[in-house]
Amino acid sequence: MPSSRFAVHGLLAAACAIGLVYAASTASRADSGAAGLSANNAVHDYSSWAVDPATAGPDLPPTGRSLFDFLVTDTGNGASTYRVPFPFPALVEKIRTHSSNREFMGGIGIAIIPMGRSLQRAAAAPEFFRYPRTVIAVTGEPRTDARDAGMLLKDRLYIGYVEKTATLEVISYNEAAGRFEFQLVKDYRAGARPRVFYADRAICISCHQNHAPIFSRPVWGETNANARVVDLLRESGTDMDLSTQANIDFPDHIDKATMRANDLVTFQALWQRGCADEHDPLRSRRCRAAAFAAVLQYGLSGSLDFDANAPRFQNDFVATFTRVWARTWPEGLRVAQSSLPDRNPLGAASPYAGAGSGSSTFDWIAAANVPPHLDPLTPRPPREILRFSGAMDTPRIISGWANFLAVDDFRTLDSLLVRSEADAGVQRSVYRAQCTARRASSNSRFNLQCTGDPGAERSMSLVAQVEENGSGRIDWLSFGPAGTVRDVNLDVGPAQRSNTESMLRAAPKTAALSTRLPDGRRLAGVTIRWSGKDRQDSASGTIDAQLEAILVNDFALVHRAIDRVLEHQPALLDNVPLMRAKLMPALLAELGAPGESMSRTFRCCVDDTGMPAPTLDAPEIDAVVVAEERLRPFFRYCATCHFTAERFPPNFLSGKADQVTENLRRCAPRMLVRLTAWEIPPDHRAKTPMPPVTAMRALGTSADQWAVSKELEAMRDYVEELAREAGQATETSAGAYQNYEALPSCLPSDS
Repeated sequence: MPSSRFAVHGLLAAACAIGLVYAASTASRADSGAAGLSANNAVHDYSSWAVDPATAGPDLPPTGRSLFDFLVTDTGNGASTYRVPFPFPALVEKIRTHSSNREFMGGIGIAIIPMGRSLQRAAAAPEFFRYPRTVIAVTGEPRTDARDAGMLLKDRLYIGYVEKTATLEVISYNEAAGRFEFQLVKDYRAGARPRVFYADRAICISCHQNHAPIFSRPVWGETNANARVVDLLRESGTDMDLSTQANIDFPDHIDKATMRANDLVTFQALWQRGCADEHDPLRSRRCRAAAFAAVLQYGLSGSLDFDANAPRFQNDFVATFTRVWARTWPEGLRVAQSSLPDRNPLGAASPYAGAGSGSSTFDWIAAANVPPHLDPLTPRPPREILRFSGAMDTPRIISGWANFLAVDDFRTLDSLLVRSEADAGVQRSVYRAQCTARRASSNSRFNLQCTGDPGAERSMSLVAQVEENGSGRIDWLSFGPAGTVRDVNLDVGPAQRSNTESMLRAAPKTAALSTRLPDGRRLAGVTIRWSGKDRQDSASGTIDAQLEAILVNDFALVHRAIDRVLEHQPALLDNVPLMRAKLMPALLAELGAPGESMSRTFRCCVDDTGMPAPTLDAPEIDAVVVAEERLRPFFRYCATCHFTAERFPPNFLSGKADQVTENLRRCAPRMLVRLTAWEIPPDHRAKTPMPPVTAMRALGTSADQWAVSKELEAMRDYVEELAREAGQATETSAGAYQNYEALPSCLPSDS
């Protein structure tokens, strides 16, 4: 069996010698031009998209491997092999071992979808509710410790499971390639050894036009968020978890995770292309280096701010990024859509309204029908159009890149900087302000208001409450142009008194991250002094006090470390994906991380040395059948999706000549509906046409050209002839569209 779809295409290419032109190969998909088609068949320039909805890319990873491969590869006994835990709860538990125990349910969202829109939506028909599809998504941070930075699965791993087909559909991120991979696990059942394959990417991208996961918008009527769906699942005796928590929260968690995953694809494109000055590679690297420093400032601030006004950021990043953006995306960058319109297969606008009839009388087959406006195959307009005009637009960009790192990465860096302060001669700055302190009725708490001198270089303003017995809180502390910190809890020591002065020292509590300004400087401590001889003013109830705050510029160490990365490992900042597993270890090494910090290993997920070879489950080729004249148009225009080893979408082009003819005969009524849809204006179609609109460019044509082509006419005539021979209906009236799911299946007769 060939290990790659390229081998299949090679055999098909050989058939061209006898007149077959097979235009739907992976190579043609990857090399097709820039013009694409929108839902209304208008020509559109996909070069302005973060990812091209009409170009799938190679089926196998161009470099690296999927996170799922790293998750299920067993390297014991000197050999590596896939070991996918069964049953499904065992797989969920394995994933949970990599998720933070600080997260609810281990940071895994679960949704149950009995009648959805996946390729396998008809697999359990008519027992949709007995064998529903289960979808999980990792929504939480990785589990880490002092020696392991963890596997960052958040927003990067999605699995769909249909028990009836013993198949897992997997979407997971490939950090080395900077893209999501699509995979299938077959024979996922008791008594079998699951087999892991990479999927035909063109099939996946026809629906996942954003090259990432997709999910419906609220109120998630297809899922167990719909109370009527839950009732029917219970009536059918499903084994799935139907807890109240899952019903309410998890679909929302998955929806948000898919939107964040969609941003990973977009911001990866921005990282690689937004700084790409082809005339000056060093400028490109310095652009990314300045961006990386801003990302670290943003993360160390608790995702609040970064120093957008720093000269290095302005000169190295903003100037280059603005110039490249104007040249690359002059009309803006189109962001693909990850959200599908909500769909309630029960026909209700609310969970219990409308189709409230019992399961014994409801027409489940008809309910499974998916009209074009709800079909993932229908081309989707962009979610938004990003524009960039300078520093004011950088917060969205920097915050997007920060999501490529884990929260614990910033905590590790923060701890290292705090420990490195004494040894590195880090600069300390003292800011001062005059304060008005009012004692509370308890006579042990100060309510502080401090106003700095606007003309002074190091002045500040503050609003805070401080207890003399050891606690306090800063509402806000402004250092003028340097930035502001807010909501800081303080550890306050006991008041120290002398004959002439009283003093309180306080330090920010650091349960997670130190308190830092946007430029990365750390607030190390606060000191309040007031005269020991002053008496509380009887009229105003106030005391005059002086405030000192100490800032430690330990982030200067990060700037120096990034400069050394730029000097010693410049390839990390070339036009390559933003990789946590390479950038963070390089940074920590240049910081001279001691002891346990350097033993914190980023084991995942770019080194695929020794892993099982990635494979495709390619179909066997029969040169006779692909050479048959009347079948040539079907192989040319349908083979990308229907000449596979998969049952979904129906692989009706697989097998010997007589079997393929029989498959087409069984498919004829459905194919007539799909082919005839091209004769109907897009806004009036009751079913999505085939081949789908998004495939036209890869097939070397356009929607307008295809709709009047001789090939389409020949295909329609042939399947109509086959239908008549079998005594099947050939009408494609509105009734046929409404009863589409009740038409004969397109699956091969032996399935």
